[in-house]
Amino acid sequence: MVEIVIFIAGCLISGLIAHFYYYRSSKTIPDWAKEFVQHLPKQQPTEDELLQLFQAHLDSGEIEIDPLLARVACPNCGESAKKFKREACGDDSVNIVITTCLSCGWSEDVEV
Repeated sequence: MVEIVIFIAGCLISGLIAHFYYYRSSKTIPDWAKEFVQHLPKQQPTEDELLQLFQAHLDSGEIEIDPLLARVACPNCGESAKKFKREACGDDSVNIVITTCLSCGWSEDVEV
């Protein structure tokens, strides 16, 4: 019986502590995050706004699209497509291009 009382008391205490920290974190921004939070939009951007932002970055040359895979980044680690390495292999009937991320080793092959 004592174990059950101690268990319930522990649950209540840990619940109160978790509620306190949750409430505090929703009201107080840490100093290291203030600059980042100021750059966040007030509401979620629409799909059209995201497409416009993406197109602006494409036009500026900051983003490069991989022509074979149509990717801008590695799906595994997020490294830019500028860092991909390519190897070609095959014979007279089939040519295969293997694209590899130099950061994490992810690879994908495409028949061309």
